[in-house]
This record gives sequence, structure tokens and C-alpha cells, in this order.
Amino acid sequence: MPLAENKNLHYRVESIAINETSLFEPRLMTRVLDNLVQNALRYAHKNVEVTLSKEHNNYLLIVEDDGDGISKDKR
Repeated sequence: MPLAENKNLHYRVESIAINETSLFEPRLMTRVLDNLVQNALRYAHKNVEVTLSKEHNNYLLIVEDDGDGISKDKR
């Protein structure tokens, strides 16, 4: 992946049992992850972190990068 050259991509899974499963549409989840990770890699200076966690009965997917972000006046 050319966007990933010279960048660190890390992932973490938190608060989810190793044998836990969930139902989702694989094609749609692939699109979501692909879009979020590619955007993070595009704008990151060096690091991108993907975290999957569970809060109560909901799963939370967070993709973070160390880029400059969008300035408050342009959000």
C-alpha cells in the first residue's frame, strides 16, 4: 500500500472476549475500514491507530492519526 510507506499502522482490540462474535455485512465493513484507514494514512505524519472496543452492547471502531486534522473554522 503506497500510502503506508514510512508510516506505522497499529491496531488494538479492547474489552472483547477472544471467542466473541458479531454479525455484520463483510462487504460494507471492508468499505468502511478501507475508507477510514486510507484517509488516516493519507493525512498522518507517521502513525495511524485502529481500535476496536466494546461498550455495553455496542462495538466502537476508532481510527486515529497524528496528522494536523481539520481546523476548527473549517469543520
